[in-house]
Amino acid sequence: MANANQPQIPLLHSNVLSKVKLLNVALDRSGCLQDLTFLYRRPSQSTQDNIGVNDSTLWLDEGQFPPVHRESALPHRSKEPVIFTGTLGEGTVGQGLDAVVLDVTMDAQHSSAELRMMTIPPLVAKISRGGIENARRVENDAFFYEEMESLQGIAIARYYGFFEAILPDGWVIASESWPRPEGNAEGAGVNKVAVVLLEKLGGSLHVGMDGVNLKSQLDYLYEELWALGIWHDDIRPWNILQAPSHEGALPGCQSNYNNQTYEFRLIDFGLAYKTNMTKKMYMYYSALEYAKMCKDISFEILDLGKERRDR
Repeated sequence: MANANQPQIPLLHSNVLSKVKLLNVALDRSGCLQDLTFLYRRPSQSTQDNIGVNDSTLWLDEGQFPPVHRESALPHRSKEPVIFTGTLGEGTVGQGLDAVVLDVTMDAQHSSAELRMMTIPPLVAKISRGGIENARRVENDAFFYEEMESLQGIAIARYYGFFEAILPDGWVIASESWPRPEGNAEGAGVNKVAVVLLEKLGGSLHVGMDGVNLKSQLDYLYEELWALGIWHDDIRPWNILQAPSHEGALPGCQSNYNNQTYEFRLIDFGLAYKTNMTKKMYMYYSALEYAKMCKDISFEILDLGKERRDR
């Protein structure tokens, strides 16, 4: 049994890291592997035009838009730089049009000493594909992870920061699956690469899972987002993962909203935005999202909002 007086090992939080250095992540003009250092920046919410969203019906009073950014409950960042140095895994954990997700392992010897004294779960790095638009979507993703600080480890993955770097001229990210950044009218920053560091989650949904349990869990997860005034706008099977259960994973936390511990986590908030919909309206739209998803993966279609729409 652990000694009650023994000091607990602190957890890594999103207010700790100032830089992320990824080893052998880029190819220079000569085709040689190079490291790249990404600097922390507080992410901003993308405008609807920037991320391709155009649904004003989800904001009921345009005069109040946009809502203010929620302030973090975590302590202020240290003035001393804290550097995480990591090696990327060889295969992708997940990928989309705007980014790829890879395992990342901390190189303790070349990371800041204080990180060796912290509890750090297995991590993944979400890295934008080339170009401004992809970097913006990854930044929007990071913005909402910060906005949902109270849901990390409950309904979404734990988040450890948003970082960005500019690839030197002629450099590319060292992976055949990531296209070279294309030209952009905005010029400077076309080679911008954005990184979000996240807790590694469990497996994806698959045919044959308990559709009734999934429906119930998603109902609660939607309510968690509604309580914070956030619309995901991209609920699909690959954006719902199981809670982490692998070696070194942190246990899930209980929700303060409804005292539930969830088996699933929502991911990918690149298209998300704020909403002040009523709960009844929100759950109605959520039911439509769920029905659409069921058709994609052959889950049993159930009315997500019917049972608790007016609660």
